[in-house]
Amino acid sequence: MLKRRHLLKSMSAGLVGLSAGGLSIFTFTNRGNAAELTMNAMLSKVEQLNSKNLSHLGSWSPARVIKHCALSIEYSMMGYPVQKSATFKNIIGKPVFAIFKTKRRLSHNLDEPIPGEAPYQELSLEQAKKDFQKVTFAFLEYNKVLKPHFAFGELTKDEYALLHAMHLENHWERFRFHQF
Repeated sequence: MLKRRHLLKSMSAGLVGLSAGGLSIFTFTNRGNAAELTMNAMLSKVEQLNSKNLSHLGSWSPARVIKHCALSIEYSMMGYPVQKSATFKNIIGKPVFAIFKTKRRLSHNLDEPIPGEAPYQELSLEQAKKDFQKVTFAFLEYNKVLKPHFAFGELTKDEYALLHAMHLENHWERFRFHQF
């Protein structure tokens, strides 16, 4: 028990070097809990995006970010293209997810696609928003067993909903909204 507590404390200080294994560098900082982390709150945020007053600080367009988040939701129902080993999920993935869940904050490499994510053509923000809405409603109505997360393993529907909301919220940090 003491070793596990020490491991979790060490992990909460920061995990580095996981990018070589396909899982991005994670940092655990307490940035507050201002966001409402629900699927409905996500839908509302995405619905309000407008390309006329929006920019993104990362290498992806706002539409690419929204499509990426939609794909993550879709993969939770259909299966992620690439899975980490059971050993990775148990030793690293589950404890990392437990920390994210407790802190209600996800932090990951915001310019890295989901492992095995198929390339696709750039799309308009309006199309990305429609795709996001469609897959989110499908997730809310989904009543079958969800597929394992590629790094965190088996998650309940509530855990996945929280993960998807934290995922969008983490990407949201790079959006900039301009007043004209």
